[in-house]
Amino acid sequence: MRKAICFGEVLWDIFPTGKVIGGAPLQVAARLSSLGVPSRIVSKIGNDAEGRTLLQNIQNLNLTGVYIKIDQNFPTGQAIVHFDDNGDALYDVKSPAAWDHIDLTEEIINVVSSADIFVYGSLAARSEVSKNSMYKLLDIAKYKVFDVNLRKPFCDMDEIVKLMRKADLIKLNEAELRYLAKHLGADNESLELNILFLSEYTETAQICVTRGTKGAVLLTGEQLYSHPGFEVDIVDTISSGDNFLAALLSKIMDCETEKDYNEALIFANALGAVAATKKGTTSKISTDEILQLIQGQLS
Repeated sequence: MRKAICFGEVLWDIFPTGKVIGGAPLQVAARLSSLGVPSRIVSKIGNDAEGRTLLQNIQNLNLTGVYIKIDQNFPTGQAIVHFDDNGDALYDVKSPAAWDHIDLTEEIINVVSSADIFVYGSLAARSEVSKNSMYKLLDIAKYKVFDVNLRKPFCDMDEIVKLMRKADLIKLNEAELRYLAKHLGADNESLELNILFLSEYTETAQICVTRGTKGAVLLTGEQLYSHPGFEVDIVDTISSGDNFLAALLSKIMDCETEKDYNEALIFANALGAVAATKKGTTSKISTDEILQLIQGQLS
């Protein structure tokens, strides 16, 4: 059975209507676990009421283990969420926070070295302590998945390129791909050409680009796979990308044929779409809901 470790931020997403637990690594770990991939989260919270409540919420999720330490000097993380005129979420990720200071223990090092999947993101590189810990773990991790998460002003492009070059799989959205490709010197209007450019530039064989309601494109080796997405009544898209990634990771390491990769991409798109029909970042999603959506498109 595959096992996964997710490294990085755990925090509160503060919406105008209230707060919910957040952080891409946490959401990916929680969904992976619900899909039958035992997962653990490595992070840090503050010694405060927000941290204790956050930890209690995390422990209620179906995770096989939690490696979250308590920092005595920095507060539990928060991200203030605003929405632009198009309804897209904008994040003010507060700094410093406890998750900027993730240090390692022998237990964490041993757990990561024995895991099949190691998921990490660009936000964890905004501070020296967590960044140094992340690089140490990348040196021993097996299958490394880089979840690009561009959040201004935490966009050190040189660092992001280094982290991409460490990855076996890079996951990003279409806007992030366009931004990175242009920054690195590509002048392509084509999504596919930008993906191939990024793959060659970073020497990464697998790249997945999410496209919102337009689905996703996956490069593995020299083969491109795509899916147009599913039409659903959207309620909340905040966690769709993280749910998509978890679903893809639950399948991709066992893929061998074109059929396998296509089915993995369909499944990931379906789960991401179902997540968008629900309120909250760690909502319950049944296998039946996913299969009904897939079958509905096929019929």
